[in-house]
Amino acid sequence: MIHEELSNNHALPFIALTETWLKSYISDAQIHIPGYTVSRSDRDSRVGGGVLLYSHVNIPVSKVDKFDDGTCQGIFCQFSTIKTCIAVGYRPPNAASSSLASLVRFFSQCKEEINDDSYDFCFTGDFNFPSI
Repeated sequence: MIHEELSNNHALPFIALTETWLKSYISDAQIHIPGYTVSRSDRDSRVGGGVLLYSHVNIPVSKVDKFDDGTCQGIFCQFSTIKTCIAVGYRPPNAASSSLASLVRFFSQCKEEINDDSYDFCFTGDFNFPSI
């Protein structure tokens, strides 16, 4: 589908993925989509998890912060040219509330570091909340 959109000149600015199952031995070149930059946080300590953000090359990434406590993963990407930040998080089912709290604190700290009210923020991911 992504290649179809690109062939029609419909470039998606961002593509967020969760449960990537990637490990550090898998290079960015192996998962490269032409025209996009890869930012990711892998879960190396056990199977599953991980998050990834593809961003269009016309929107350069200014800064990437990563989070992995062995249970939850997150990335926080800043795009200064468009004054936007994208955060992608993953919380597995039955994760301890302390792990989710750490992920939320990570995102909050990253947001506070921006210290610019003109930025837009997008928080997305798979949080496996049983009620929603």
